[in-house]
Amino acid sequence: MVSGVSDVVADQEKLEALQSVFKIDLERVQIEVKCTRDRMKAFLDIIPRFTPVVRREEITTPIQAKFPAIEIDVAVVDEMCKLVGGGEPILNRRIAKGKPAVPGANGKLLLLVKPFVGAGAPLTNEKGVTTWKEVELFDNIEKDQPVARVYPPKPGTDGVDALGVPIIAKPGAAVKINIDKSLILKQGTEDGSGADTYDRLVAAVSGYLLHQGPALSVKEELALPNDVAPHCGHINFIGKAVVSGNVMPGFLVSGKLGVVVRGNLEQGNLISEGGDIEVLGFAVGSGGTEVQGKGEFRGVVLQSLTVDVLSHITIQKAARDCRLFSGGAIIMPGATLVGGWAHTVAGIEAKEIGNEAGQTTIVQLCSPVEVTREYRDLIKRIVEHEQAAVLLERHLGPYATNSSRLVYLRQPLRGKIEKIVTKLKTVSDSRGKLVAERDSLLHESNFQKDARINVKKMIHQGVQIIARECKIHIQESISGPISFVFDPEKNEIFQVKYEAITTEVKTKRK
Repeated sequence: MVSGVSDVVADQEKLEALQSVFKIDLERVQIEVKCTRDRMKAFLDIIPRFTPVVRREEITTPIQAKFPAIEIDVAVVDEMCKLVGGGEPILNRRIAKGKPAVPGANGKLLLLVKPFVGAGAPLTNEKGVTTWKEVELFDNIEKDQPVARVYPPKPGTDGVDALGVPIIAKPGAAVKINIDKSLILKQGTEDGSGADTYDRLVAAVSGYLLHQGPALSVKEELALPNDVAPHCGHINFIGKAVVSGNVMPGFLVSGKLGVVVRGNLEQGNLISEGGDIEVLGFAVGSGGTEVQGKGEFRGVVLQSLTVDVLSHITIQKAARDCRLFSGGAIIMPGATLVGGWAHTVAGIEAKEIGNEAGQTTIVQLCSPVEVTREYRDLIKRIVEHEQAAVLLERHLGPYATNSSRLVYLRQPLRGKIEKIVTKLKTVSDSRGKLVAERDSLLHESNFQKDARINVKKMIHQGVQIIARECKIHIQESISGPISFVFDPEKNEIFQVKYEAITTEVKTKRK
């Protein structure tokens, strides 16, 4: 070590309180070893009695006898031995330093799914388009799905102080987690490389992960305290979704095991694959929104809403200009049905149908297949084929029904007309296959025998009752209670004495 640098270091170290750990009088010199408070640095003083010649071994031997594991910087000792020959004391030269212990790494929790965070950021696709509707609030979790890894703490690396005394490293701390019955801790699972061992947290139920401090749990019901709006985007949950606020226009709430909206449905969409759907406020729809589920639907006031469910539809006060599809019954004994089109398998129980203004209101008794989305899509395709055929026939004029006249046309007009004739035949053949498919479905699906349309107070003029090809128009308002039933064998709709409908769903549809 260069003397100038050593002096600077010594001056700096004097700022610290050094503690004497070893002192001895030798024949020609006195030596003293001192340490910093943390014992990570050791310093040497050599005080001569006169101007002696001192060898390194005279200095290091007694020190190493006292501290066998010390690693002395012999270059510094050599320099001190040279300088002490001038008869002056050589003080506070660092001759050894320690190696601090490295604490062990703490255990850690690695989440494998995104927990519920309450609010999210919009997503930007590869084209740079940002949408607030596709906000990822959480990941859905299936039962038996691993949701987290718990890595154990690691041991530290031991150190040594300046005198060679070992310093035992502090081990890492285990990660603190609290779990309930919704999670199972499975121990001793290795990752793919086999390099690390960790425990797994596995979901005991389906839902979303809630992580609050050390507490983790899987929640089967998603409770949203506010509106479904840009801050949270569309909701697609594996369990039951409960919205305390409103569902704003254009947003979707999908709950596999059910959906409850405590506020209003404002031109939004609700879907449930396996549960009931309920709206406690106003439910207002538009051309592109609907409620769709495989359970029941319950609402208070419906306006311009499409509801398509496998089971019953229950309405407390009113349904106006709605399109209702029920695989069960439409139950609204205290409510009014005005406008729109109601399709039902088990029938309808209403306080009032239509209004004094004679607004067209259609109620249709259906077989189970007729209220399915697949059947409606089939009917739509048939209508599209019929419309296409009409347009082609108009374009062809007399050649649509008398193709023999084509021989009198000159080319290239004849070739163009022949192509249109061929296209018309293709469209007609395709329509025929669709009609045959429709007839086959209808033949296999029977009407529910006890299905009926019940009106307790009044059915107004302008109301139409339909069952298959049979249709009746109410020309004058009729006071209730009154019932209408359909006889499939006679293909007639009859007005009969009022009798309560059964609300048990006896048929199922896909």
